[in-house]
Amino acid sequence: MSIGGRMFLVKSKYVTGQFSHNIYRTRFMLWPERQALFTSAQTELCLEGFPRSANSYAYNAFSTANPAVSSYARHIHSPSQITEAARLGCATLLVTRPPEETIKSFMGHYKIEDLSLLLKGYISYYKAVLPVATNVVVSDFEQTTKNLNLAIQTLNSQFDTDFNEISNSQNAETIAKLKAFDSAGRGTSGLPAFAADIDKDTNGPELEFPKELLSEAQASYEAVAIFGIK
Repeated sequence: MSIGGRMFLVKSKYVTGQFSHNIYRTRFMLWPERQALFTSAQTELCLEGFPRSANSYAYNAFSTANPAVSSYARHIHSPSQITEAARLGCATLLVTRPPEETIKSFMGHYKIEDLSLLLKGYISYYKAVLPVATNVVVSDFEQTTKNLNLAIQTLNSQFDTDFNEISNSQNAETIAKLKAFDSAGRGTSGLPAFAADIDKDTNGPELEFPKELLSEAQASYEAVAIFGIK
């Protein structure tokens, strides 16, 4: 059994609401910079999703265009990030990606061997965020990487915010941030450059997906994706 796979399953299944969110946050009491990434009343934008769903791409592109925004809830990858943001009413972008692409990318990058555990974690994550999907902006992988500005427009409309859209002139800065993230081991390897065609980053190992679990994961994804930007 993979320690990494178990971690994501436990986090996706049990860190789902206000109480578990606060308990999980105590794990990082000695790391203030990590504490700052948890959803709180000070959060200006919650930008979250299951790993390998363009979290880092969206954050780096968005932050390039919005230097005045200083408080992001991001990269914790627990459902509670989204459910807490919905409870607090803060602007929230939930990035999504179909299970087969997500898991193949995840396992190719992190070398986690237990496919079933990872799929169960994926299912738990999407089931946990489904009840608040109507209260956040849902952007799938293709939408996020090809036209993040539409997501920003939707955020501004839904939450009465005034986030800046991303201009073509910010392309080089965004790519530089992505490369710096990747060099720091933040998992952005293979993500597409700004305004470029999608590289779905699924050139990982050949996987033998358990059919029933994959089917359940796909159904869980579709239940959330139906609320995505049209």
